[in-house]
Amino acid sequence: MKRCISLIAILIALSLSAACWFKVSTHRYDEERVDSYAATDHFVSLFNDRKFEEIYEMTHERAKATKSKTALINMLSSLREGRGKIVDLERADSSATPGDGLIEVTLQFKVNFERGENHLTLVWYVANRSAKLFSLALE
Repeated sequence: MKRCISLIAILIALSLSAACWFKVSTHRYDEERVDSYAATDHFVSLFNDRKFEEIYEMTHERAKATKSKTALINMLSSLREGRGKIVDLERADSSATPGDGLIEVTLQFKVNFERGENHLTLVWYVANRSAKLFSLALE
């Protein structure tokens, strides 16, 4: 009987520990999501104002290593010319994954441009409350 009570007490303690860890982890990821949503708002403002060099400056070093400044600016400029300003973003989904000293936050949106709508996926690398753009994809 004592063994059964001890086992139950251990299981309860483990459950509480796991719940506390999950709550702390979830809260941390919520902060990173908030930082990413704020960075997304800034991205939209820069995009609409054609400040593509500033968007390049807010990209993560890993992204800069794989895509040249000219290529990113040309892609954003072409998108802006073809679709116009971003009128509205509707949140579709988000996820956050820890990794290598940062949190990778993926945000998915339904985006309404002046001329059409698409799905937009932005991946942000967040460390120390600073979100840096890693990638963007338009579908």
